Amino acid sequence: MPDNLEARLIRALETPPPILIPTGFAARVAHSASAIPTPAESWVSPRFGVWAVRGALALLILAMLLFAPSAITRSVVPLTLEFILTAEFVALTVWISLRPHSIR
Repeated sequence: MPDNLEARLIRALETPPPILIPTGFAARVAHSASAIPTPAESWVSPRFGVWAVRGALALLILAMLLFAPSAITRSVVPLTLEFILTAEFVALTVWISLRPHSIR
């Protein structure tokens, strides 16, 4: 009896299940794929991110120049804030310069 059960288990595990594709499946997939908006149809320009980063870089440069004189007084808070702004400036510069050329 156990040999018969083992043989049935092996046969059941080695038999692949039938693949059934419902009718109209390809048409439904094609219809749903056409509903996804392309970048040209979306309301946000694909270059919006680039302009946002450039604006952030400009604001960071301005903020760093404004905090530079107060860093001379050796106060910890402005120096820390200037360090954070400098790190953010460097990170944004590296990010925008290492992107693929096709996106620019």
